[in-house]
Amino acid sequence: MIYLRLWLGLALALLEAAVGLWVYRSINRNPARPGISVGIHQLVSVTVALYLVLNALGYV
Repeated sequence: MIYLRLWLGLALALLEAAVGLWVYRSINRNPARPGISVGIHQLVSVTVALYLVLNALGYV
């Protein structure tokens, strides 16, 4: 078994990819009104970036 130091970062990145696909579909369905999907995608992106920075600084 390989020890993965950034397992939470990997999980968040996979979640971000799934949310990104959801955003892509929702925007293609109705470009004028993408809804909350864009906000959720931005939240997940900021969460991934924050986790990686905190991990690099040794807080996580």
